[in-house]
Amino acid sequence: MFKKTLTSLPLVLSLYCSAHAAAEVPIQNMMIQDLDTVKYSMEIKYAPKEWKQTYLGWNLESAYNDAKAQIYGSNTITSKDYQKILLNFLKSPRDYHVNALFFSTEWSFATLSVKKVGDQFYLSDTEAFKDLSMEEILWIDDMDAIDQPEQYEQAFLNLTAGDELIAIDNVPVNDAVEKIINEQFCGNNTETGYALAAKTLFQKQGIRGEDSPSGTFTITVRHKQDDSIRTYTLPWFHAPEKILNKSISTLKPKSTPSKKQELLSRHLKKDFKVHLAEDLLTTERKMRKLGKPSIKSAFSDDFTDEDTDYREKGFLPPLGRILWETDESDELYAYLYQNQSGKKIGYIYLPTFSYNYEAEDVIDTLAAILKHFNRQSDALVLDITNNPGGNLLFTYGVLSLLTDKPLSALPEQEILIQEDVYQALMMYASIKDYQALGFSDEDATLWGYPCDETVDQSIMDYCLKIVSTWQEGKTITDPIYCYGIEKVMPHPRVRYTKPILLLINELDFSCADLFPAILQDNGRATLFGKQTAGAGGSVRGYSHTSTFGVMQYSLTGSIAYRKNGNPLENLGVTPDISYDLTVRDLRDNYADYINAVNQEAAKLITR
Repeated sequence: MFKKTLTSLPLVLSLYCSAHAAAEVPIQNMMIQDLDTVKYSMEIKYAPKEWKQTYLGWNLESAYNDAKAQIYGSNTITSKDYQKILLNFLKSPRDYHVNALFFSTEWSFATLSVKKVGDQFYLSDTEAFKDLSMEEILWIDDMDAIDQPEQYEQAFLNLTAGDELIAIDNVPVNDAVEKIINEQFCGNNTETGYALAAKTLFQKQGIRGEDSPSGTFTITVRHKQDDSIRTYTLPWFHAPEKILNKSISTLKPKSTPSKKQELLSRHLKKDFKVHLAEDLLTTERKMRKLGKPSIKSAFSDDFTDEDTDYREKGFLPPLGRILWETDESDELYAYLYQNQSGKKIGYIYLPTFSYNYEAEDVIDTLAAILKHFNRQSDALVLDITNNPGGNLLFTYGVLSLLTDKPLSALPEQEILIQEDVYQALMMYASIKDYQALGFSDEDATLWGYPCDETVDQSIMDYCLKIVSTWQEGKTITDPIYCYGIEKVMPHPRVRYTKPILLLINELDFSCADLFPAILQDNGRATLFGKQTAGAGGSVRGYSHTSTFGVMQYSLTGSIAYRKNGNPLENLGVTPDISYDLTVRDLRDNYADYINAVNQEAAKLITR
């Protein structure tokens, strides 16, 4: 009997282990099924696959197998672990449009902004936080309580723009940034990758799959005044998701969209922005507003304050003596200034191309500014730095105001599924319906871009091309022009004709890649600054039903091509005049940058 029991023991153990494994495997299998759904979407909806293979050696199947191995490689895998694996899978082609969001209620931030100069990292924009108080920050509902707020306020006051950031929680900042790049951006060590990682150091959001810390952390800095090295303990401000989900725009729509836009908006769904960049950049802008007269104006949709400046401003201080500027209640920040030679130069900051119902109002405001500058200025400095992109037709509307000659647009290849064919057919029918209703096209616009009968016909031809491509059995188009708009035509009323210096940087994405590419390819502007990010196509979001908290993911649906035949994706737009930020820029209010901009603007005037 004893011998029989011993003989049976391996079988019993085998059955126990199999049963135990069976209890674990279904969770992993469910994760694989979830991953399979996303992989299938990438197979049929991700346009730049071939380019990523050529440029990066990326392969969808290899990336999938790596993610699958990570899932099966852990016996204690959690939903959070899976979210990070899924994010790495989606980000493996190094495409800024491709991302995922998760159901989460946490986010954390610290009132610090960091920029990379050379191989070092420096604090920037610290003055924006000098006037804030803990009481103001803690006005935000459900914000975690902060112990000894006076101590932390004093620590913040000791920090100055241009102080070198050496370490965070005793980890060298270079190591911390490299860790973010490797874990969140798949080793994307481009200028854009480093800039995004620097933004992410002090912005953590569960909705992006990140761990959101609370409590305190330390930073070690080398002060610019005396070269002394000191360590400060600072708090994480830990807030619920409802703050994150507030509207990112302070603009209030003043008018209803045109009849044509109302009819077509259901089908003109192409989005040309990078949502991660929009999230990071607009959150940072809100943080800068914390020290303004009212924190409520920064974080509340319906709160207004007559002392609040609603214009979005870039990182640059005025470029010269201001002669005229837009009102603080206006949609855009613009001014006319005088340089050292007495020449008058216009300046406009465009923080985003992501306007919807307010697009026509913004275009009207921009038209009025440019009409004034056409009379008064000798040149224009147009600043689109830190622009996450947005609406293509709004972008075309801005371009139409900057030229008296047609501007060639960028063709793109679009990946197709039946939904795209359906939308094309519905868009074609909507234009037919609009024409049958007999509305006048004289002042019709689509998100600010003038849309007459010629544009109607271009869109209809584009729709027919989508349908015929599908009928030919193809799932990706030949290079075609989005909405059939091959040329961006000059605006019927306002056309700025003076020289343009366009300021760009590594945090310009999507439409903010396309915009400078079109101006450069057509010889309409001189580009100054850093190479843009290279998010060269449209993006579409897809909802996702998941046991593991996945809310949605996004994929790039097209790939645009420059005049020289190169794709915009990954390569971005190289400036005509390259400029790297200096340490003095951060320590002396961007003095070197302003000097260089004014020198180049003066050259344009004398040509």
